Amino acid sequence: MRNRTSVTKWNLVFHYATIVIAIINGLVIVPFYLKFIDTALFGAWLATGNILVWLTIIEPGVGEVIQQKVASSLGSKEYKNASKFITSGIIISIVISLIVVLLSLIFQLFIVQILNLSPSIDSKELLSAFQIAAIGTGFMMLSYAFVGANQGLQSSVGIGLIFITINILGIVINLVLLFHGYGLISIAVSTLIRGAGIFLGNALYLAYRMKRNHLGLTYNRSFFIDFSKLFSFTFFSKISSTIVSNIDLILISRFVSPETVTMLELTRRPIKIIQGFTDRVSVAFMPALSNLKGEGNIIKIKELFLKFFLIFSWVSIFIIFGFISFNKNLLEVWAGKNLFIGNPINILICITLLIGSFTYNISNFCFSLGNIKGNSMITILKSIIYLSFVFVFGTFFGIYGILSAALFSIIFSEAIYYPKKIVSLLEVSKKDILPLIKENFLLITVGIIMSSAFHFFAVEIEDWIDLIVYASIFTLLFWGIFILISTRLRIFLKDLVLKLKHSKLESKL
Repeated sequence: MRNRTSVTKWNLVFHYATIVIAIINGLVIVPFYLKFIDTALFGAWLATGNILVWLTIIEPGVGEVIQQKVASSLGSKEYKNASKFITSGIIISIVISLIVVLLSLIFQLFIVQILNLSPSIDSKELLSAFQIAAIGTGFMMLSYAFVGANQGLQSSVGIGLIFITINILGIVINLVLLFHGYGLISIAVSTLIRGAGIFLGNALYLAYRMKRNHLGLTYNRSFFIDFSKLFSFTFFSKISSTIVSNIDLILISRFVSPETVTMLELTRRPIKIIQGFTDRVSVAFMPALSNLKGEGNIIKIKELFLKFFLIFSWVSIFIIFGFISFNKNLLEVWAGKNLFIGNPINILICITLLIGSFTYNISNFCFSLGNIKGNSMITILKSIIYLSFVFVFGTFFGIYGILSAALFSIIFSEAIYYPKKIVSLLEVSKKDILPLIKENFLLITVGIIMSSAFHFFAVEIEDWIDLIVYASIFTLLFWGIFILISTRLRIFLKDLVLKLKHSKLESKL
């Protein structure tokens, strides 16, 4: 138990470090991109990034499956199966990564036509950057199997240190090349460094972990075939998920403009990054949850889920209403004027990300409990619904229709399936769920009141100091009101204070 707890804590530390790195990559560096790279060219680059992601759809989520299977095997003490899962996963990842790189290098021949680029955009620089990024993406995909195996072996510190070190190196080289006039090439080289470095680091670390745990690479043909069949579900799930996640920017680039792509991406990027802080918690739990499932300790998993969902609701809903209130001001202070896409679209983005974040975290619990096929099937269903809506809605309502299609697809698939599935897997009762529903209702009510008040008074924010001051006032009022009306939060805070006092007394003794 102590090892699982330690692994989860370190996973949380490194996952949050990942978010900080994402903030640097996605927020801090962006003004430099806009300074050294033409806006239209940068918008085209964002769209080509979507194309590159599309070409990775044949990767069926090997890392996640290996993590679940290896962790569960260790929990049930089936060490030979753990070795077979690792070996099979590595073989599959090698083949897939080579195919993806080859397809990427072929596909780049058609990028100019697909994006309908104007002659004023430097397509030569764009294509060169794409080729370098494609190789880096291949290395990153190859690393998934090794990272998943390390996570399944309940590793955490080594994986985190490798990730942070390589990403810091990539950021430094990115900035150096950018300031020396390499434009998009600097971003592509950074992608290559991250992919190759994370692959090599995790491959060496896996060799060390397997030797330490007295495991070897064991290939069994019939086992490999049976394991590969599982990916028939995850393969189509990955294809559909990739389409849903990345088609919007391509459609907007083609039918509206690359500049609108930049506005949309910059408007939603801060929300997605900060929301990632809460989403990372369930990801950090996953190796331990699978290990607990292998032991058959469902009661402990249920306890963790209920506690997680309560805290997640508090934090996530607060974050979303904060962005409804201040995202325009944040974007103006951070990246400049005239880049905010508008309040109606911002609200639509926030609602979609909030609901999607809830279903995503519940899906992680389901996946950790072995619901791999079910998760895959519901992802496919979501994609079918999305594609049924996106072209029709996009034709009649433009960007509003394209974004609304994503919301509809989540509501009519994941939002219906995952709550019912987790209740079934963990035998959660109405008595457990009703207090959580009440808490969410109270949170949303407070959020609507606070956002409406700040919108009504229309405070003027000119710089970072103004933003910090008004955001702090919003935070204090939000939590002040919520503490007054939420009995569960008051009990939680009281228990937290008592635990902190108890830990201090123990440390003194």
